[in-house]
Amino acid sequence: MDSDQQATEVTDVDITETNYTIYRDALAAVLIDKLAEPDPKPKKKKRQRRVKPVLDDLHLDKKVDAKADQATGENEKDEQDLTSPDDVAEFVDYLAQETFDLLPDELQTLAHHVWVADAKLRHRFAGHDDKDKDKDKDKDKDKDKIMPAAPLTAPQVTELMPGLDPSPVADSMQAYGLTGLTGAATKTTRGGRSAADVVAPALSAYLQAVTTPPPAPRSTRDEADGCEICGREHIGLSYHHLIPRFVHAKVIKRGWHRPDELQNVAWLCGACHRRVHQFANHEDLARYYYTVERLMAEPEMQRYAAWASRLRWKKK
Repeated sequence: MDSDQQATEVTDVDITETNYTIYRDALAAVLIDKLAEPDPKPKKKKRQRRVKPVLDDLHLDKKVDAKADQATGENEKDEQDLTSPDDVAEFVDYLAQETFDLLPDELQTLAHHVWVADAKLRHRFAGHDDKDKDKDKDKDKDKDKIMPAAPLTAPQVTELMPGLDPSPVADSMQAYGLTGLTGAATKTTRGGRSAADVVAPALSAYLQAVTTPPPAPRSTRDEADGCEICGREHIGLSYHHLIPRFVHAKVIKRGWHRPDELQNVAWLCGACHRRVHQFANHEDLARYYYTVERLMAEPEMQRYAAWASRLRWKKK
């Protein structure tokens, strides 16, 4: 295996792991909302009036009622409850991993730069053809923009995940009351009528997240409360390219990062910005210290940050 092929495979693995986290969070939000919904009240059964029951018939009725009560009890046991946060987290992880693995590879590794380059993919999941947008440029300037993926329906999810239902994961959803039962035992439960109904909003949120363009570096300024290294507030900040611009071409050639990650930035004060570039050269920053967390994992940077956080400017 040559170095370029190996780098591509490593990059795909990184994309898949990142995308799985996005998908799991989206599915968790959907499942928590559905599990929080109150159980519907079962309809009361009408009592049938009996006229002059025969003794033998009465005994027979009692046996039938006993069997019905036993069956009802078994059905109630089949529907389980998630009571602790640990149980919910474990259940979410299980469903997320099982359903994410059912997705086609092209959706597991989907990213904004792939979305932009693949018109067929956009036409399939955005619900319109980009060529048609050129006809109405004067009417709506926003049509020139490449839009993220559109919400999916349950039938679309079924088509994308043919192994979803029936499957063990669909049975688990039913056991916890997220989906409805089928056949003669059909009853109203929390959630949708099928596993695809449960997965559809989560998969829609995931696709919209990975196909939405990343924010421009300067647009993230309002999200920084202070320097992301020393933590000082009310001080001038500038954005630091976590993957230095001078090595962008090399980064893409070697497959160290995806093209859409090149504009990732951290907001730093002047002193910390200079210190970062003194700590490591451009190539090492791109390969090993491409997040603030990775920078702050180094003892040298931790000692510097503790010192810099105590600096205060004298008032004139």
